[in-house]
Amino acid sequence: MDYVVYNSEYQILICKEHKCGISPRRLDRHFRDEHKAMPMAARKELLTYAQELALCEPEHAPAFNEVRPAIHGLQIHNGYRCEHAACGFYTTTLNYIKRHSREHKADGWEGMDSKFMAVKIQTWFIGKFTRYGITPGMNSN
Repeated sequence: MDYVVYNSEYQILICKEHKCGISPRRLDRHFRDEHKAMPMAARKELLTYAQELALCEPEHAPAFNEVRPAIHGLQIHNGYRCEHAACGFYTTTLNYIKRHSREHKADGWEGMDSKFMAVKIQTWFIGKFTRYGITPGMNSN
């Protein structure tokens, strides 16, 4: 398919142009709204193809809570990881990681200025189900 790549291991359909997963419930809407130049016949073919696949809903997508190789087709973002023990918080913005760090400081965790690290991260989906995770071997120093 010209517009998507199917990740069979995680059962996620990835938009090649936007480099993110597409919710099975929003396939038609995504291609109708975001790919306006896509011919109707191509969209129908893609929807028929997608119906034949086992697709994971965003809320059931595997978390990026363990180190895993970069997922082909997904955007690799510059981001930040909270260094608080077992926190697992990732974001793409410096302001947000600083705000997050202040939440730990309010809980009594001192020295927040150095408690986050710049990393390369990915997410399956953008929007309500965005959950970032680290992409190993690509950390920015």
